[in-house]
Amino acid sequence: MQVVKIALMLIVCATLCCCPANNEPAATPEPTPEQPSTMLGSLSQAAGVEAQSYGHSVQTAQMAYRAVNGRFACSLDELMTIERELGVNPQISLVFGDCNVEGYTFTVISRDGKQFVLSD
Repeated sequence: MQVVKIALMLIVCATLCCCPANNEPAATPEPTPEQPSTMLGSLSQAAGVEAQSYGHSVQTAQMAYRAVNGRFACSLDELMTIERELGVNPQISLVFGDCNVEGYTFTVISRDGKQFVLSD
Protein backbone atom coordinates (compact mmCIF):
# COMPACT_ATOMS: atom_id res chain seq x y z
CA MET A 1 0.00 0.00 0.00
CA GLN A 2 2.86 2.37 0.86
CA VAL A 3 4.46 1.77 -2.56
CA VAL A 4 1.18 2.71 -4.28
CA LYS A 5 0.97 5.98 -2.32
CA ILE A 6 4.54 6.88 -3.25
CA ALA A 7 3.91 6.04 -6.92
CA LEU A 8 0.77 8.21 -6.94
CA MET A 9 2.67 11.09 -5.34
CA LEU A 10 5.38 10.83 -7.99
CA ILE A 11 2.79 10.85 -10.79
CA VAL A 12 1.06 13.91 -9.34
CA CYS A 13 4.40 15.69 -8.89
CA ALA A 14 5.46 14.90 -12.46
CA THR A 15 2.11 16.11 -13.78
CA LEU A 16 2.36 19.39 -11.91
CA CYS A 17 5.98 20.01 -12.90
CA CYS A 18 5.81 19.10 -16.60
CA CYS A 19 3.51 19.77 -19.51
CA PRO A 20 1.72 16.48 -20.26
CA ALA A 21 1.80 16.95 -24.06
CA ASN A 22 5.55 16.93 -24.63
CA ASN A 23 6.95 16.13 -21.18
CA GLU A 24 8.91 19.41 -21.08
CA PRO A 25 9.09 21.61 -18.01
CA ALA A 26 6.12 23.91 -17.62
CA ALA A 27 6.66 27.46 -18.85
CA THR A 28 7.34 30.04 -16.20
CA PRO A 29 4.64 32.71 -16.28
CA GLU A 30 5.77 36.16 -17.36
CA PRO A 31 6.05 38.55 -14.41
CA THR A 32 3.51 41.36 -14.29
CA PRO A 33 4.46 44.93 -13.35
CA GLU A 34 2.98 44.28 -9.88
CA GLN A 35 5.36 41.34 -9.39
CA PRO A 36 8.96 42.57 -9.49
CA SER A 37 11.19 39.85 -10.84
CA THR A 38 14.54 41.54 -10.47
CA MET A 39 16.89 42.17 -7.61
CA LEU A 40 16.12 45.87 -8.01
CA GLY A 41 12.46 45.21 -7.28
CA SER A 42 13.41 43.30 -4.13
CA LEU A 43 15.72 46.10 -3.03
CA SER A 44 12.95 48.62 -3.60
CA GLN A 45 10.58 46.63 -1.41
CA ALA A 46 13.26 46.32 1.26
CA ALA A 47 13.87 50.08 1.16
CA GLY A 48 10.17 50.72 1.68
CA VAL A 49 10.00 48.31 4.61
CA GLU A 50 13.12 49.86 6.14
CA ALA A 51 11.62 53.35 5.81
CA GLN A 52 8.32 52.26 7.38
CA SER A 53 10.15 50.61 10.26
CA TYR A 54 12.23 53.74 10.79
CA GLY A 55 9.06 55.84 10.75
CA HIS A 56 7.50 53.69 13.45
CA SER A 57 10.66 54.08 15.55
CA VAL A 58 10.37 57.85 15.17
CA GLN A 59 6.72 57.70 16.28
CA THR A 60 7.69 55.72 19.37
CA ALA A 61 10.42 58.25 20.17
CA GLN A 62 7.87 61.08 19.70
CA MET A 63 5.61 59.56 22.35
CA ALA A 64 8.51 59.19 24.78
CA TYR A 65 9.73 62.74 24.04
CA ARG A 66 6.26 64.14 24.73
CA ALA A 67 6.01 62.23 28.02
CA VAL A 68 9.27 63.79 29.19
CA ASN A 69 9.02 67.30 27.67
CA GLY A 70 5.28 67.98 27.44
CA ARG A 71 5.41 68.52 23.67
CA PHE A 72 6.43 66.68 20.51
CA ALA A 73 9.94 67.00 19.06
CA CYS A 74 10.41 69.20 16.00
CA SER A 75 13.78 67.82 14.87
CA LEU A 76 15.81 64.66 14.77
CA ASP A 77 18.30 66.20 17.20
CA GLU A 78 15.54 66.60 19.78
CA LEU A 79 14.39 63.01 19.27
CA MET A 80 17.92 61.71 19.63
CA THR A 81 17.94 62.99 23.22
CA ILE A 82 15.39 60.22 23.86
CA GLU A 83 16.41 57.59 21.27
CA ARG A 84 20.05 57.81 20.22
CA GLU A 85 19.74 54.86 17.84
CA LEU A 86 17.64 56.93 15.43
CA GLY A 87 20.88 58.58 14.37
CA VAL A 88 21.53 59.58 10.81
CA ASN A 89 20.52 56.92 8.32
CA PRO A 90 21.92 57.73 4.84
CA GLN A 91 19.28 55.48 3.25
CA ILE A 92 16.35 57.43 4.71
CA SER A 93 15.38 61.10 4.77
CA LEU A 94 13.23 62.49 7.54
CA VAL A 95 11.36 65.74 6.92
CA PHE A 96 9.55 67.30 9.87
CA GLY A 97 6.32 69.19 9.31
CA ASP A 98 4.18 70.85 11.97
CA CYS A 99 4.83 69.93 15.57
CA ASN A 100 3.49 71.34 18.80
CA VAL A 101 1.85 70.25 22.05
CA GLU A 102 -1.11 68.74 20.21
CA GLY A 103 0.54 66.74 17.45
CA TYR A 104 3.21 66.28 14.82
CA THR A 105 3.66 65.44 11.16
CA PHE A 106 6.75 64.09 9.46
CA THR A 107 7.58 62.39 6.18
CA VAL A 108 9.94 59.45 5.84
CA ILE A 109 11.48 59.09 2.37
CA SER A 110 13.21 55.84 1.41
CA ARG A 111 16.29 55.66 -0.83
CA ASP A 112 14.07 54.78 -3.81
CA GLY A 113 11.78 57.78 -3.26
CA LYS A 114 8.84 56.12 -1.48
CA GLN A 115 7.25 58.53 0.97
CA PHE A 116 5.38 57.75 4.16
CA VAL A 117 3.62 60.58 5.99
CA LEU A 118 3.13 59.92 9.68
CA SER A 119 1.28 62.10 12.14
CA ASP A 120 -0.47 62.19 15.47
